[in-house]
Amino acid sequence: MVLRVNKKSIIAANVRADISTKEIKRQNISKRTAIEGTNSSLKRSQGANKLRVRGITKCSMQIDLKVIGHNFKQVFHGLKSYPQE
Repeated sequence: MVLRVNKKSIIAANVRADISTKEIKRQNISKRTAIEGTNSSLKRSQGANKLRVRGITKCSMQIDLKVIGHNFKQVFHGLKSYPQE
């Protein structure tokens, strides 16, 4: 009986072992919650869940413009709450 293990499965096992530590899990969860809030905001305020165009190029362009609009909105709200002298 011969047991064959390829390099790819060894690397995957090492990565799984590294990810299972509590500190790395905490970092990943923190990043995920930040991204999910942004995605939810884009869908809610910019209507990113419904696209009225077809094709990869047009859809990606429309999403890019929605993200730019979202960023302008965030900057505007940030400047609006900034105390003026």
